[in-house]
Amino acid sequence: MKKRALACLLLISIGLQPIASILATEAETSTVSSEEKMTEETIERPLDTMTQELLESVPTSEEEVNNAETPTETTDSIDEPEAPIDIEPPAPTPETLSAPRAVTTVLWGQTKCTIVEEGDYYPDYTIYVRAGGGNYAGSVDSAPWKWYFDKYQSRTKRIIFDGSAGKIHLSGDKGRLFSQCSSLEYVDLSGADTSNTENMAWMFQNCTRLKSINFSGVKTREVTSMQGMFENCNSISYIDVSNFDTRNVTNMERMFLSCHNLDSLNLTNFTTNEVTNMKHMFNGCERINNLNFSNFDVSKVTDMSHMFENCISLSNISFGYSCNTSNVENMSYMFYSCAKLSNLNLNCFDTSKVTNMSYMFSKCYAIKNLSINKFDTSRVTDMEGMFENCNGLQNISLDKFNTSRVTNMNTMFYGCKSLYNLNLDNFNTSRVTDMSSMISRCDNLSHLDLSNFDTSKVKSMKNMLSNNPKLESIDLSSFDTSEVTEMGGMFGYNPKLESIDLSSFDTSKVTEMGGMFSYCINLKSLDLSNFNTNEVRSMLSMFSGCNQLRKLILGEQTKLQQCGIETPTIIGTLFTGKWTTIGNGTIEKPRGDWSGTPYDLIVRSQEGIADTYVWETRYLSVVFDGNGGQNVPSPIKAYKGDQIELSTVRIPTPPSDNYLFNGWSTILDDPSTIIESFVMPNKSLVVLYANWKMKMHINSVPDNIIFKNNVMPNEYYSQIISVNPKSYSSKNNFETKWRGDHNWKLTVTMAEWCNPDDNTDTLTGVQMFMNNQLTHQDGAPAPSTIHSNQQVVLNAGETQTLVTTTAGNSADGTGNWQSTIDFDSVKLKIPRYGGREGSYYTSQLTWSLDDTI
Repeated sequence: MKKRALACLLLISIGLQPIASILATEAETSTVSSEEKMTEETIERPLDTMTQELLESVPTSEEEVNNAETPTETTDSIDEPEAPIDIEPPAPTPETLSAPRAVTTVLWGQTKCTIVEEGDYYPDYTIYVRAGGGNYAGSVDSAPWKWYFDKYQSRTKRIIFDGSAGKIHLSGDKGRLFSQCSSLEYVDLSGADTSNTENMAWMFQNCTRLKSINFSGVKTREVTSMQGMFENCNSISYIDVSNFDTRNVTNMERMFLSCHNLDSLNLTNFTTNEVTNMKHMFNGCERINNLNFSNFDVSKVTDMSHMFENCISLSNISFGYSCNTSNVENMSYMFYSCAKLSNLNLNCFDTSKVTNMSYMFSKCYAIKNLSINKFDTSRVTDMEGMFENCNGLQNISLDKFNTSRVTNMNTMFYGCKSLYNLNLDNFNTSRVTDMSSMISRCDNLSHLDLSNFDTSKVKSMKNMLSNNPKLESIDLSSFDTSEVTEMGGMFGYNPKLESIDLSSFDTSKVTEMGGMFSYCINLKSLDLSNFNTNEVRSMLSMFSGCNQLRKLILGEQTKLQQCGIETPTIIGTLFTGKWTTIGNGTIEKPRGDWSGTPYDLIVRSQEGIADTYVWETRYLSVVFDGNGGQNVPSPIKAYKGDQIELSTVRIPTPPSDNYLFNGWSTILDDPSTIIESFVMPNKSLVVLYANWKMKMHINSVPDNIIFKNNVMPNEYYSQIISVNPKSYSSKNNFETKWRGDHNWKLTVTMAEWCNPDDNTDTLTGVQMFMNNQLTHQDGAPAPSTIHSNQQVVLNAGETQTLVTTTAGNSADGTGNWQSTIDFDSVKLKIPRYGGREGSYYTSQLTWSLDDTI
C-alpha cells in the first residue's frame, strides 16, 4: 500500500497539471509524508515508469476483472460517466494553477488506457494504450477517445500505443478507429500489431489537426479497405506509407481526400492489382506536385472518378506504359481543377468500357495540347463539361471520337478560350438531349460549322453558343429543334455576329427564350418567320442590347412578349426612332404603311400579322419656291442618297407673260446655281427656287439695205458705195428694237455676198461699215455699248457685238431697248476685181439677242 501512495505523491511532486481524478488510495496512505518517500531515486524516474506503476495496480487477470464487483481504493470505477453539465469555470487562482494533473485509467478490451489530462479549464488529453490482462484491443466504439460525452473525442491530442509490455493487437475491423478526433495531432502505432487488421476504412477521417502518424512496424497485408483512411486530415504534410502492403486492398476511394497540406506521397511500394475503386483517392491534395503511378496495376479498377480532382499544384503525373484501364467505367472529374498540369500523356489509357467522362479535364488551365486520339468513347454517355474551362487549350483532335451514345454535352467546351478551331464534323449527336452552354465563352473561335449535327432529341440549348466574342458565322442549317424546350441565352453576347440563319428551327415546344439574342450588338437582321412562340413563357431580354438590329421578319405564329426589343437608334436626322413595315421598299428606304414604337410592334405581332419590320427612316423633303410664279409643284419626299431628277418636276406658271422658266436654282435669283438633278443629302429640308428670265425677242431690225446699182468693176482700186437714198422714205427702217433680261448681248452677222442666180458667183472680200447708236427707251440702267457712235466693220461670215450687259451685274439690261444705225454711215467696200460684170450680189444681216455673254 505504501508503494502505491508513493507513486501518487511522485506524480504530484514533478509538477503535473491540476487533477480532475486520480487513482484512489487506502485511508492509511494519507499519513505517509512526501518527505519520507521523496528520494533522489524516485524523483529521477521517468514519467512512463511511474505511469506503469500506476497501471500495475489495476487488475490484470481476467479473474480479477470478473471478481471486481465494487470499486476498491485501487482504481476508480470505469463505468462511463453521465454527460457533464456545462458550468462556467471559475477564474484561475494560484492554488488551482499549482494543482496536480489528473490521470485516469480505463479498460479497452484487454488493454489499459491511461488518460493524462493536460491544461487548465479546457484540458487536452494524451492517451497511452498498453497491454493489460491481454494484448487485444476492444471494439472501435468502446475506445476511450470515441467517448464523446467525456469530450475525449474532441480533446484528445495524442494517442500512443505502448508495446513495451507486448504489442497491442488491432484485429478485424478497425475502420473509423480515430475518426472525428478533431484535436488529435499525433498517433503512434509503432506499438500496435495490425497483422490481422482487415479494415482501415475512414481510420483517421476528419482528424483535421493531425500532423504526424508513426506507422513503424505497421502491417497492412490483410487489409481489404482503406476507403477514406486519411480523409480530411488537412493539417498533415507527410504520411509515410512506403511500407504499406496493399496486395489485398480492394477499395482506396477517398483515401487521401482533402489532405490539403500533404506535400508528397511515396507510392512506389503500393500493390493495387485487387483495387476496384479509386474514386476521390487524391481529391483535394492541393500541395502535391508530382505523382508516380508507373508501378500501379489498375486492371481491376472500375471507378477513377474525381481521382485527382483539385490537385491544384500537381504538374506531373506519370502513368508509365503499362497502365491498364480496360475495366474503368467512370472517369468523370478525374483531372478536374488540376490547374498546373501542363502535360498529360494518356496513350496507355484503355477507355473502351468508360461510360462517364463528364468534367474529366475541366479547369486544367495549363494544358495546351491534348492528345486523346486513342480514346475509345463508343460507350460514353456523358461528356458534360469534359473540357470546361480548359482556357489554355489550343489544340485538340476529336476526329476519332465516337459520340453515338452520348446524351449529355452540357458545357463540354465551355471556357476553352484559346481554341481557334473546333472541328466537330464527325460528331454523332443523335442521342444528345442536353447541349446547354456547350460551346460558350470560347474567346477565339470565329467560325463554327455544326451543319452535321443531329439535334432531333435535344431538349436544352440554353446558352449553347453564347459569349463567343470573335464568333462571326455559324452554320446551323441541319438543326432539328422540334424537341427543344429551352433556348434562353442561346446566342447571347456574340458581338460580331451580323446574321444567323434560323430557317430550320422548329420552336413549337420551346418555353424559354429569355436573352436568346441579347447583346449581339452587331446583329443586323433576323428572320423569325418560322418561329412558333405559342408555348413560350418567357422572352425577357430576348433582344436586349441588339441596338443594330434593323430588320426583323415575323410570321403569323411569332407572337412577341416583353422581349427587350430596342428603340431604333436616332442618328442625326436619319431615323425617326420607330419601327415600320418595309412594304415594297428596302431596309434603307422602307415604303410600308405602318409604323410604331417597339411596344406597338409587340402588340401587332400578337395579332398574328406576318410582316417585315425595319427602322423607320426619316423622310427628307424637297420644297419648291415659285419665286413669284404660280402652281408650284408639291414637295418631294426622299431618302438620303436618292437621285432627284428635276426634269420631271412640273414647271410653275411664270409671274407674267414676259418671263420664261429658266430652271431650279439652289440660291434665289442666281442662275449660276441652276441644277437639273442632285443626290439627296442628309438634310431634313432642301429648298429649290424657280429661276425666271424675261422673254428676249427682237421687235424690228433694218430690212432691205439697198446699195447703188450699176457698180463698175475696178481692177486697180477697191470701191466704197453708199446706201441708195431713193430706196427709203424714212430712216426708222434702220432701228433695231428688242426686249431683254439681264445678261444678254445684241450681235449682227453678215453672210457671204453671192449671185442669187449662180451660187458659184461670189463677191469675196466685201466689208460693211456702220455706226451703231444705243437709244435707251425704258428699263434698268443702260448696259454697256460696243461701237456706240463708232464705226462697226463687218466681214463676211463674221459676228460683231453691238450692245451687251455687264457680266454678273444683274441690275443691267432689264427692259425694252432700241439701237439705231446711222443711215449715212452705212458703206460697202468692194475690193478690186470684185464681182463679174453684169452680175448682181446679195447678202444677209442677222441680228441675234443671246442670253450668253
